[in-house]
Amino acid sequence: MNKVLSLLVVEDNPADLDLIQEVLPERGQMRFKVDSASRISETIERLEAGGIDVVLLDLGLPDSQGLDTLRAVTKAAPRVPIVVLTGHDDEETGQAAVREGAQDYLVKGTVPIRMLSRFLRFAVERHRAQEEIQLNEERLRRLVSILQYRSEGMAEFLDHALEEAVELTRSKIGYLYHYDEASREFVLNSWSREVMTECTITKPQSVCQLEATGIWGEAVRQRRPIIVNDLGALHPLKKGYPEGHAHLHRFLTIPVFNGDDIVAVVGLANKGTDYEDKDVLQLTLLMEAVWKGVDQRRSQGRIVHLNRVLRAIREINQLIVSESDPLKLVQQVCRLLVETRGYSSALIFLNDRSGFPRFCAEAGIGEGFQGFVDQVHSGSLPHCFECARNLSQPYLVMDRADACASCHLGSIHSGQDAICMRLFHDGECYGFLTASLALGLGSDEEEKSVFAEIAGDIAYALHTIELQKETALAEEMQRLAEAKLRQAQKMEALGTLAGGIAHDFNNILGIITGYTDIALMELPANQAIHDQLLEVRKAAFRAKELVKQILAFSRQVGQEKQPVPIALLAKEVTKMLRASIPSTIEIRSRLAGEALVETDPTQIHQVLLNLCTNATHAMREHGGILEVIARDMELAPEEVRSHGGLKSGLYVELTVKDTGHGIDPDIQDRIFDPFFTTKEIHEGTGLGLSVVHGIVTGLGGTIDVSSKLGEGSSFRVLLPAMRERVEDQGAEMAELPRGTEHILLVDDEPPLAMVGKQTLERLGYRVVLQTSSLAAVEAFRGQQAGNSFDLLITDMTMPQMTGTELATALRQLQPDLPVIVCTGFSELLDAEKARSMGIDGYLMKPVLLDDLARLVRSVLDERRKMG
Repeated sequence: MNKVLSLLVVEDNPADLDLIQEVLPERGQMRFKVDSASRISETIERLEAGGIDVVLLDLGLPDSQGLDTLRAVTKAAPRVPIVVLTGHDDEETGQAAVREGAQDYLVKGTVPIRMLSRFLRFAVERHRAQEEIQLNEERLRRLVSILQYRSEGMAEFLDHALEEAVELTRSKIGYLYHYDEASREFVLNSWSREVMTECTITKPQSVCQLEATGIWGEAVRQRRPIIVNDLGALHPLKKGYPEGHAHLHRFLTIPVFNGDDIVAVVGLANKGTDYEDKDVLQLTLLMEAVWKGVDQRRSQGRIVHLNRVLRAIREINQLIVSESDPLKLVQQVCRLLVETRGYSSALIFLNDRSGFPRFCAEAGIGEGFQGFVDQVHSGSLPHCFECARNLSQPYLVMDRADACASCHLGSIHSGQDAICMRLFHDGECYGFLTASLALGLGSDEEEKSVFAEIAGDIAYALHTIELQKETALAEEMQRLAEAKLRQAQKMEALGTLAGGIAHDFNNILGIITGYTDIALMELPANQAIHDQLLEVRKAAFRAKELVKQILAFSRQVGQEKQPVPIALLAKEVTKMLRASIPSTIEIRSRLAGEALVETDPTQIHQVLLNLCTNATHAMREHGGILEVIARDMELAPEEVRSHGGLKSGLYVELTVKDTGHGIDPDIQDRIFDPFFTTKEIHEGTGLGLSVVHGIVTGLGGTIDVSSKLGEGSSFRVLLPAMRERVEDQGAEMAELPRGTEHILLVDDEPPLAMVGKQTLERLGYRVVLQTSSLAAVEAFRGQQAGNSFDLLITDMTMPQMTGTELATALRQLQPDLPVIVCTGFSELLDAEKARSMGIDGYLMKPVLLDDLARLVRSVLDERRKMG
């Protein structure tokens, strides 16, 4: 023992004190530096200042006596050895003092004074030996505590080991960094708890290169422990520490070896006394044993890890094969990565082809997830996504504190590795996969390879799902196109049939209306039969309008918008439906109101038929009630907001209700989408309600639906309306214009030709009737001078020559001949085409008397003006 021992002599007798100082050597192997105190208060003050190696204590002091003196000194310096001085007759007190913790006692006058230095040296050595035994026992206890500690991961295990090391060495704070010899890089595992209460650095550095370190890196550079007991003094290796760092007084750091490689660095600071070699020894032995536990845990973790790898790959591949919904797929993958891979958290971000966010799925993140979703939808992608975008391998976030500072997930599992990989396949980036995993695992090449494989599998699955959807959509579009073509062919055939029927039916109606008009002209208005004939005339007019609607519905003729009485139209539709729906469905109608809607009647037909057809389809299995309601309503200004932005004013409210199975709330928002249908493939195209919605909105109206499963559905349509009255065509005839001109009338239907001739003659005209176009040409050529024809009225559809061909032939003989063409139905001619061909007038059969009289007079008068 060559060290100079600092001895504190506590003695109130100056003579005894002088004697002790005289006999203690200042040279040789046993050297002492003597300090003294004469009172207990002074003693405690000196001990608290530190630097005392041994105390020689007189128990009898002016301000303290006996064992109380010993207890006060022991409390002030529990780790300093004490030798007690007692009087001649007080040996029992000395023995009691040893039992209280003193190393030894001396009875004044019984031990040669020159032996005092040996007693003190033995006391110090014995105390140190006892302390070393205690430290070894404590280290073993703490090692057992460390090895038996149950932790979720390696980082938590090492956190606990660091706290035990801090307490073992009586330090205040500490740190543990992992070190990689290849990259010369430190990665922080943890700071001790006390550091976190003192440190105010907002962005602590968790990754550091060896070249950037000061004293704390010397343990690696010199590959040995480093002790600095006065950090306040100048030191060539000091680089200082950032503002907010915990203040350091004394410092000890050691490298932790695994074989020949340094794998970690442990640092301790702010012990109450200087760090010594025994602290280095205890810390080194502890950390060597701890690292054996680390290796053992890693070996065990490796087995668990491999099992998890196999399970994760198997379950994710099974999921990829079975799941066709991409959103469910990525949600389940996140769950499996946390459950089977042992990741702390997993997140998958999907984007569309333009990079815009589509969907985010997570597991293990919790509260920070919504903030992250809001962040990416605002256009701010996290740092790891941007870095991984152009990499074909996983990207490991090196400094999470800095790189993830602006990310809402930056604080999630901050003590772990963060790894990110793009979901890339066949030139397309579908999004990103990112996860938090145990510290150090992110740099493991095998783990990165597994992570990349999983990301590749997910991308391939998303690519496959997208191809399947595109194929299914193409097939559906082809199926719908084929269905539309078949429907068009059916409608074409129906139109051809309807055109033929319309021609013949209109000719029949022409005979009925013609003779009715003749009869009305000859009968006095005060006879009862006159009114009855008016009813016949009105019925014939409604039949005429019905034929027009049939032709319009089959797309054989178009109709311009006109004021339409919705209630009357709804009545016709319900009558038509009654013949085509099952008898188990009862039709109820409440059709009131006189308001009109400016529209094409065919469109309203289509709206009603689609709504009613869907309603009957919903009730076909169990029957029910179909209710059609039409009424006028005034929309007040204060009601506008609740009706989809309509303007205030008069509306027709049209409601179709059923008592069927109702509509699932999950699909109510989609029922008006094109091609959306809940029917079987052969039962519907998914276009009906889409067309209805288009018609209603095109008329400036709204449509809404209310439905309850098991109770039925109600569709409510609001259409802007007017109060104009529709002229009651078919009612009493007004005064008719007449004339005396010479008219050639041509129609291949003799009954129809005859009624036309009689009608015109009753209007005063001279009529020549022909039922053949060729005969009409001959008659025209044979007309006598001064008795030429003033007007040609011809049917359109005739054998040998059509009406327009006849008109052309006769105009070669008489260029200024005015022509009126009549037709029950013709695909070759409509009013617009007739005008473009120079035809002066066009009438659709059945021709009503007043229409004929006005048109004939108008054409003749116009020709006279031109002549």
